[in-house]
Amino acid sequence: MKVSSIVTSILLVGFGGCVYVSCKPVWDFDRLESRARKAVTATDLQTWATNLLSHYTNAGSLRVSEAGKDFPKRLLGVAPQLGPSIYISVPDDTNYPSCVQVFWGSGFLGHKDFLIGPTNFVGSRSSHEWQRGVYFREK
Repeated sequence: MKVSSIVTSILLVGFGGCVYVSCKPVWDFDRLESRARKAVTATDLQTWATNLLSHYTNAGSLRVSEAGKDFPKRLLGVAPQLGPSIYISVPDDTNYPSCVQVFWGSGFLGHKDFLIGPTNFVGSRSSHEWQRGVYFREK
């Protein structure tokens, strides 16, 4: 009797651990924007992104380690299993400013990202503004 209750307890704890580990990325992703608001300000994001854009003139992906010393490190904990990834977008039309896209996601969950540029940058229609030049969107 005692052995069976110990085995049952171990199985329940193991099952609970599996559920937690598999569901945590989904929970983090669902609350990504609110978690990001607690981790960083729009001004910090914009300062970092505009400094980064002054060093990179070509479009392309960057590793977090290449994102500069002033990269907001607290973003790494927002949804760590899903990102962040960084992409510099440089439009062909020189009338539009470049921007930095910081995104999280997967093929299963979709993507959520920040579009960050100078104050004259306007995000896509599917995004909403945190402040001029800083937008958040869910895809």
